[in-house]
Amino acid sequence: MEGEDIKVYTKNYSLIIDSKIIRIRELIPYENIEAIVIMHVNETYDNEIVLYLSKPIEYKNLGKHFFHKIIYSIYLLFHRNRNLISMSYSNDDLCLILNEIKDNLTNVNVPISLNKSLFWNENSDNRNFSQIKLVYSRLNLSLFEVLKQKNKIINENEL
Repeated sequence: MEGEDIKVYTKNYSLIIDSKIIRIRELIPYENIEAIVIMHVNETYDNEIVLYLSKPIEYKNLGKHFFHKIIYSIYLLFHRNRNLISMSYSNDDLCLILNEIKDNLTNVNVPISLNKSLFWNENSDNRNFSQIKLVYSRLNLSLFEVLKQKNKIINENEL
């Protein structure tokens, strides 16, 4: 499926996201996806998708020119943690990614109201989270458990 800025498809049981602008491919085997969280970030790109992986993502340079090699090198400098993918997308492009994942993994909960992420409110383990949703957890963890496991909650007594 093609969106405004990306092309998304599955090949060899891997999620593949090709950036049309910077010409970089992300190869993510589905069995390496531990959890997926989406959250509201701002008005330009409404939502950010965060994929927590058990094994590192593989990046490929699709560009053929010298400046593509430079862009690829810079991209790798900013994406050093290869067990975490955190990218902001338009709602249309995010829907493409989520629907591709939903077609290939079980127990994926795609929010119906991506355009209303500013008003999301999720209760998880008696804690309230705003502007964030758990889309998938391989181990069927709650949002709170995923965030705690990934060290995104510093002091749970403050919640």
